[in-house]
Amino acid sequence: MAKNYYDILGVSKSASADEIKSAYRRLAKQYHPDLNKGEDAAAKFKEINEAYECLSDPQKKSNYDQFGSAEGPQGFGGSGGGFSGFGGFEDIFNMFSGFGGGSRQNMRQDGEDINIRVNLSFKEACNGGSKSVNINRYEKCVDCKGTGAKNGTEYTTCATCGGSGQVKQVQNTLFGQMVNVGTCKACGGTGKIVKEKCSGCGGKGYNKRARTITINIPAGINDGQILTLKGEGNSSLNGGNNGNLNVIISVSNHELLTRKEFNLYINVPIPFTTAMLGGKIKVPTVNEIIELTIPELTQTGTVFKIKGKGVKYLRREMYGDLFVTVTTEFPKNLDKKLKEELLKVTENVKDGEYTKYRDYLIKLNKSA
Repeated sequence: MAKNYYDILGVSKSASADEIKSAYRRLAKQYHPDLNKGEDAAAKFKEINEAYECLSDPQKKSNYDQFGSAEGPQGFGGSGGGFSGFGGFEDIFNMFSGFGGGSRQNMRQDGEDINIRVNLSFKEACNGGSKSVNINRYEKCVDCKGTGAKNGTEYTTCATCGGSGQVKQVQNTLFGQMVNVGTCKACGGTGKIVKEKCSGCGGKGYNKRARTITINIPAGINDGQILTLKGEGNSSLNGGNNGNLNVIISVSNHELLTRKEFNLYINVPIPFTTAMLGGKIKVPTVNEIIELTIPELTQTGTVFKIKGKGVKYLRREMYGDLFVTVTTEFPKNLDKKLKEELLKVTENVKDGEYTKYRDYLIKLNKSA
């Protein structure tokens, strides 16, 4: 059974080219192998690329819509005749491209992204702040301005591609001429032939440097979220944009609090005497310990909502709430005197005062 490329990208059959492209960008970043380890992510990423390769090409999309295959009937394609990737899937894929991309069929490649993981405490994630990280990245050589040539001038324009970095090949097929665009092998896609190499980078055009980057952590960030610092990744080899620095956030657990979105939850055991007679208990929040008043005759499992004592919403002046669930705890041992006093209490409290127990007895008698 043929794959449903529209379902894979999560778009309708009537989706525009921009909607298809946007869906691909989102999913490609979500399942990119650099950010997600394991065979499942790699397989999903491959499937997403296959779907976008078809739906981003007007001829292949038309073939797929009519015949269920990008190649059209009997496996023969339309105007493309095979996947060249130029201007379509490959252009989108370049947001993950990097150095050494001689097979890339786009002269101006963006630099490769750098992915790092930053560990935050529970409190750091809730409050935000700044964090310094050390990275190694490729940067354009300052001596040759990224050309790889001595003084940035000792090069000539590639005669094979005329400086474009790309060459065209014309093939005659059953359906006429087909033009494929590929990277120029003579210059590796740079459009330049170096006459004398730069001594600062050995002719590569870039060097690897150690850098310290300060990251601004927004208050309320959660475990698994990714901060993207545009342009802080590796430099481009061929004059494109720098890559990005993707910061994957890991947040440690709190000793007592549990976070769900922007709300906080805690279970607090209280003495049975506090549940019966009422009193005050201490409860932690993100930055302080507060007092919560327990009314008399509080039932076990009662949930108290403390408004505004949760986590700050990302980039909004709003806070979640704190939910406190109390459970009644009884002492492990009773001495004789205390037991006698409790017996006196039970004698003065009728069964009818225990509403749940009373309802149980009624149902029990009906079932007999």
